[in-house]
Amino acid sequence: MIYTFRFGSTNKTIQLNEEQLIHIPYLSLLITHKNDFQCGLNDDGEYVLHSRIRYNWFNAIFQATLTGKISSLFTELPEEANK
Repeated sequence: MIYTFRFGSTNKTIQLNEEQLIHIPYLSLLITHKNDFQCGLNDDGEYVLHSRIRYNWFNAIFQATLTGKISSLFTELPEEANK
């Protein structure tokens, strides 16, 4: 199964399968408890993430998690992402 996540009100989305979701427990919990959280599903069947979760930052973290190169986050994320 494929799950689509929308980043706030932007046009940016990411699609993840169940195997990929294992790496991001937060997203797995959103799906499991979709009726208990504010994000929920929109009319297009997408899980809408809080506007503080930025696509570029998320993508860098996700790729670092998949590749096991966590140290790459020191160069890929701006200092502002650490706040």
